[in-house]
Amino acid sequence: MSISPYQYRMLTQSLAVVRPNFHCFCVSFRKQISNYQLNTSFTFSDEGILNDENEFFRFVHQCVGLILEHNNLVDYLSQTAKKLREYNLTERDICVLCNCFLATIQLHLGKQYTLAMRNAWRRLLHVVSNILNHEMHDRTNVVSLHEHRLKKSQAS
Repeated sequence: MSISPYQYRMLTQSLAVVRPNFHCFCVSFRKQISNYQLNTSFTFSDEGILNDENEFFRFVHQCVGLILEHNNLVDYLSQTAKKLREYNLTERDICVLCNCFLATIQLHLGKQYTLAMRNAWRRLLHVVSNILNHEMHDRTNVVSLHEHRLKKSQAS
């Protein structure tokens, strides 16, 4: 799944809007997360992993910056997944975190948050979550053509 240059520009511009007050963004993000019961072994409280807001911003910034360079994004997220494995993030946890991020970005962008911007962020989060799920849980949403044809023939 690729992203268009227009969507990339929207991502970078919206990230520039939330950057000056990223602390407030993180507080809102933690509030969104607190509405869900996650299965992970770390907390998202003020003392938890999101306390290092600069590190969190670097992660988001890297994902946005590398989305046009898929191989580099995979390498970056592969390294990140090695660090995240110790926290036992489940596939559901990753999904919840992505949805909470999307809700938070919508909240902080206000009227600047358009349908096109939502689609750009959803596409980025979809790619990131797929890569993380593949790296951490050996799950992929890609089915080989051979497997598909084999299952189809067995069903007939």
